[in-house]
Amino acid sequence: EYDHVALIQKWFDCWLKGKENGFDLEPPVKVFIGGENTWITDTQWPLKGTTLTPYYLQPDGGLSPEKPADEVSTDFYQYDPLNPVPTHGGAVLMHPYFIPGPREQQLVNIREDMLIYTTDQLAENLRVVGPVEVKLWASTSAVDTDFVATLMDVHPDGKVLNITDGIIRAKYRNGSKPKLLQPREIYEVTIDLWSVGHTFLKGHKLSLRITSSNFPRWDRNLNNNGTSKDSVIATQTVYLDAQHPSRIIVPVIPAD
Repeated sequence: EYDHVALIQKWFDCWLKGKENGFDLEPPVKVFIGGENTWITDTQWPLKGTTLTPYYLQPDGGLSPEKPADEVSTDFYQYDPLNPVPTHGGAVLMHPYFIPGPREQQLVNIREDMLIYTTDQLAENLRVVGPVEVKLWASTSAVDTDFVATLMDVHPDGKVLNITDGIIRAKYRNGSKPKLLQPREIYEVTIDLWSVGHTFLKGHKLSLRITSSNFPRWDRNLNNNGTSKDSVIATQTVYLDAQHPSRIIVPVIPAD
């Protein structure tokens, strides 16, 4: 069992008390790898040998390293702020009712206000360590809305566990200065899924969920830029073609 408190104590003893306990000689990066349930160390972050690997959203619900075809293709869903997707697992620090970490997602994934894209079964282990992001080409019927992305691990027995997730409030797509959307205009937005250390084992699948809420972890976007107390139902369209290559980019390192 990993003693996190002992690690913190050792750090303070070394850098604040000047104790020669060897902490300054340890590798600066130590990462726990889920799936394998092991620790690896390195001298840099992202790790040496990292390859940023895109997986493209496909019109048939697939997720693949192959770029989508030239033919314009779209998927869509409706987001109702009065019926948001519930928080279920993840990097949460909330009421004990909301249990953090990986949680079974099947009861969430049956909702209609989301899109899910999944790879074929993996022929070998895929070790993903480092920052993850989604480049999403999308439009909306609203002047502002949110897009939420969740990377999931689909087990051979059908169990689906969340690995990491992130959110973008679309009016902040260019940074801290807000700019409203033109309804139905196509934009590329970047969703930061933070960093992860996880190995998708042979026979498992990568899966990506796209929706517009994760409540109450993140405040609901009422889709109206705060101009009214009345929320607006937004139609969200995701684009899946060569000119609009929606994708998730994962940092892959060689597996042992």
